[in-house]
Parts: sequence; structure tokens; C-alpha cells
Amino acid sequence: MAMTEECLACGAQAHSEVLPEFEDDLLGIPVILRNAVTRTVCAGCGEETTEIPDLENLIAAVAVARALCPVQLNGSDIRFLRKATGMLAKDFATTIDLDVASFSRWENDKQRLGGHSEKLLRLFVCEQLHEQAPAVTYSAAMIPRLRLTPRQHVEDLRIVMDRVRVKTAKDQSATLRWENEARAA
Repeated sequence: MAMTEECLACGAQAHSEVLPEFEDDLLGIPVILRNAVTRTVCAGCGEETTEIPDLENLIAAVAVARALCPVQLNGSDIRFLRKATGMLAKDFATTIDLDVASFSRWENDKQRLGGHSEKLLRLFVCEQLHEQAPAVTYSAAMIPRLRLTPRQHVEDLRIVMDRVRVKTAKDQSATLRWENEARAA
């Protein structure tokens, strides 16, 4: 659905539309956002802007979705998951009882995580963020059951997020939430 508004740069008419699909590198994680991102193009000056709604909850939903995706984490994934929690590397490492230098090696792809350490990291991230991502199905019991696929066996991992309207039966109110699917291409 297209909308019109005034361009902030020149005052001419600007046309906005919700894009059916938009690809982004969200804090280092490739994502596809469906039915959410608004693109505005000014008819006068040609300025184009995009707006991603509810960014904080989107980041949380992508983090939980990535933590639940059974493909081994790489350094970019680990850095994204840490940033999604809002923690500094030192604080994150201390919280999961890890040496800061070791955590730095994980984030910089200098050292691989063992399966137990990786699952602990995933569990911590999900426990921190799952309430911000209620449309992403999660329970703590899911993490130990993950059978991690080596990263080199997955050519291109993308997290796909849809903006959905959820109605509750109790009060019939609708809220917008992020729903996901992991896609390996």
C-alpha cells in the first residue's frame, strides 16, 4: 500500500510503500525482512530512505532465531549475539564464566567454540532475549537437543523475518511481532 507524505529535505511529495522483501546485514547477520520495511522516495529531489520498524525487538528476534538455528556459530554470529544482549565483550565473557581473551578469539574467528560452550552461549542469549521475541518459539530444553551442523556445510545462511499481526483471543487486541524462519541457500 503506497502512502504520500512531505519530503523532509525539500518539501515535495514523497511516496512511501512497504516492501514485500528487504535484505540487510543487521549488525553483521544477513537477514531478509518481509512485509515490514518502508521505503520513501521523494518525487522532487529523489532522496530515498528506508525505515525498519521496531528495530530493538527485531534484533532480539533475529538473535533468538540465530541461536536456535543448528548451524555452528562463527565470529560474526557471536559478535552479533553479544551486541543483541547489549553487553560489552568483557561483561558477556564474565557472565558466562569465560576468559575475556578466549571470548575475543571466538569473536575474531581465531578459535572455534566447543559444542558445550556454544550451547551455553546460545542458551544465555535466548534466556536474555526471548521475552522481546514472543513470536519466536523457544524453550530452554531446545538448546541441548540442537545437533549442530558444521558451518562449512552451509553455503549461505539467512534469517528470514516476517512482521505479523497477532491477535489474542482474550481481548481481541492485535500486536505486531516478528516471526522467523531460517533459510540456508
